[in-house]
Amino acid sequence: MTITPELVDYLAFFEAEPRLITPGTEWYYGAEFVSVRGADKLIATIAPDDGEFSFKWWHANLMQAEIKLAGIAEWTIETDRGLERLILKFNEAKIPYFILQLKPHIFLSWVVAWA
Repeated sequence: MTITPELVDYLAFFEAEPRLITPGTEWYYGAEFVSVRGADKLIATIAPDDGEFSFKWWHANLMQAEIKLAGIAEWTIETDRGLERLILKFNEAKIPYFILQLKPHIFLSWVVAWA
């Protein structure tokens, strides 16, 4: 488990080189990763310093998910026995976490408590 991941951790997780959103700034202000895994294409933008994450996923050229999150307080990459996932936690009691798993298959989990 990597709490407060570094750029190299995201490189390994997404298996892609990042593109800086704003050239001349540091990666933690915005980096985009484009990853193709068989029939799946992923585009993820991370901005840990701003607490923002966006994610798009296509399977066989059909969009499966588009998510934009803000207010992220904690970033963790967890790798354990073939599982690889990014866990995001928020400073909002009604939004405990969001999980993006990439291995062994793509899986999303997002918990939001009702009012």
